[in-house]
Amino acid sequence: MQTPANPNGECLSSASAAQICLNASADLSGTVTESVLSQLFSGSASITTYSQYCSALLSSDSFVRFSEKAKECVMVCNKEYWQDLNSQSLCGGQSADLISGSSTGTLSCIRICTSVSGP
Repeated sequence: MQTPANPNGECLSSASAAQICLNASADLSGTVTESVLSQLFSGSASITTYSQYCSALLSSDSFVRFSEKAKECVMVCNKEYWQDLNSQSLCGGQSADLISGSSTGTLSCIRICTSVSGP
């Protein structure tokens, strides 16, 4: 029996992994909180928790057309990007570079998610 998809759980894990890495970045070292990162990633001052951020992200126009499994897969791609940077000690760069790398660094993974899991 397959486990049900949990895109929200993977999104929360991804945000936590991003926070760990960004707290090691050259320009944000130790200053990244859940509130700051939620606002930064969402672009909204009213979103202050990872739970709010993930809820907004997963119901956004970008994600609404995908299956729960595809959403979960994309969140795993994002989480693995941040965890890989951290495990390779590559989080010491500039935060903007690390964040923009998240888009390009996960693109092929995301393409696989959406093609395998379907819309």
